[in-house]
Amino acid sequence: MKERNKVANVFTNIAPEWNNKGHLIASCIGQKNPFKTEYKNWIRNGMRILDVGCGAGKNLLKIDSEYEDCELYGIDISEKMVEIAKQNSANAMNRIVFSNIDFLKFNLEEKYDVIIFNYVLHHMEKPQLAVEKAYSLLKNNGLIMITVPGTEYLKETFPYCQGVDDDSIGRFPREKVENMFETFEVVQLLYKKSIFLMRFDSYEQYMQYLKSIGTYQKIVNYSQKKWSMEFERLVMNSYLNAKYITGHYDMYVYFKKE
Repeated sequence: MKERNKVANVFTNIAPEWNNKGHLIASCIGQKNPFKTEYKNWIRNGMRILDVGCGAGKNLLKIDSEYEDCELYGIDISEKMVEIAKQNSANAMNRIVFSNIDFLKFNLEEKYDVIIFNYVLHHMEKPQLAVEKAYSLLKNNGLIMITVPGTEYLKETFPYCQGVDDDSIGRFPREKVENMFETFEVVQLLYKKSIFLMRFDSYEQYMQYLKSIGTYQKIVNYSQKKWSMEFERLVMNSYLNAKYITGHYDMYVYFKKE
């Protein structure tokens, strides 16, 4: 089975509870999602916006509620996610279209003012190709907005190894993201590091959370397999020795020059 189909199956399975996963966190200190506040600095009325890996449509629905005369497009590899997004957008104010499409096969000729990758690049088999495709679909003076897990993400239970290119849970060091754009005519307008601290009521709750965001499944290459007993024991012991679990997301905004 191809990688993208395995990823699609994982997110189809977790789609029904996608918008409710936050309740698995007992408490959280700090800003968990930098996109929630930052998008207001970049979005304007009348824009054509593409959200890649749109999930249940939350980002575009938020934009829809605050801006006018926009064309909003969301694509996701999971058919179930797209189905839920369409249901959620029944009363949208702007033109909003959700489609079940693999981004690397997305061949429309339209150009976009903004392309969003919010918590999605680390689930892509070829993130570099995705960024190149986004650049080709972007208007001059357009923006690419990216949010990815940083190197401190879940570090208590999954220590980050500097210099390892294929991190097991998909963390992106800053230099990796910036290297992805080094051949493009762009200007980095934003780099924002967001650290937050999470507590869970139990180890079992933490495992539920990891499954609800696809991290558990990513470690086993999006298969139906369970972790090995030895690996599970290592993670559980690390969890029990931690006072909290660190969250870390980095947000980037790139401007395409004429």
